[in-house]
Amino acid sequence: MSEMPDIGLYRLHRRAAVADFEGTTVPGLRAEYLHREDGGRVASVGRYEYADTEILRAWGWTDESHCAYSAVRAADGSWCPPVAGCPAVELTRAGEDVTGLRVADGTGGWLVCEAGRITRR
Repeated sequence: MSEMPDIGLYRLHRRAAVADFEGTTVPGLRAEYLHREDGGRVASVGRYEYADTEILRAWGWTDESHCAYSAVRAADGSWCPPVAGCPAVELTRAGEDVTGLRVADGTGGWLVCEAGRITRR
């Protein structure tokens, strides 16, 4: 399960027009959650999109509380290598308001999604 899942094997479970991370809504972030049966368990993939670009996938099992693996989109459009566990995410704020998010790419960099733009640091 450590390799990027073939999403063609999954079916759409639900969509979120405005997605959240750990209960906090992130403006401009959308998500799709896909499922498939696998040996009596349900495998799940979350696909996250910002500014019409898929930026993150996180996958694992619906009967586990955390992601098994996650991967972030690289600057060249490919995927950074999957990392074990949930992605490291930091919400960006202006005062109390959430304005976007930063996602660690697993290579020491960050994907920054804010004000409708995707940048790297």
